[in-house]
Amino acid sequence: MLLIGIAAANPLAREQVAKAMEAAGVCSVSCYSDTPAKANNSPREMLRRLDRLNEMIKATPAKGAECLVAVHLVHEVEASRIRSLGGYVVHVEGVPSDEVPIVRGDLLVTATDGGHRHFIDGQSALSELWVSKGAA
Repeated sequence: MLLIGIAAANPLAREQVAKAMEAAGVCSVSCYSDTPAKANNSPREMLRRLDRLNEMIKATPAKGAECLVAVHLVHEVEASRIRSLGGYVVHVEGVPSDEVPIVRGDLLVTATDGGHRHFIDGQSALSELWVSKGAA
């Protein structure tokens, strides 16, 4: 299973990238969207989000999806969990995340069809990650 987390920008832009990935037709995609609570950066909220992410990761293969896209990564522990499972983090064009740093191997994506400057669109990102995972 291909695992992708989307960070940075704003919730709407992250959702647009996820929809583009879903529409790419490269593989069957399941999107998990746990929209972040405004101004709730408590340790309890962070652990709740991590628990829900882990539940979705476990449940996805039973749904028959080949790819799980976690739409809203807002904490480093979420990104670390995805990376520890061999997944990928993509960062959406816009305001960088204060919590999820860009690391080597992460992709820069945009909600703009066809890409923009050094950002690729969601469909291209999914295709690239699918091929790099050796799933094609």
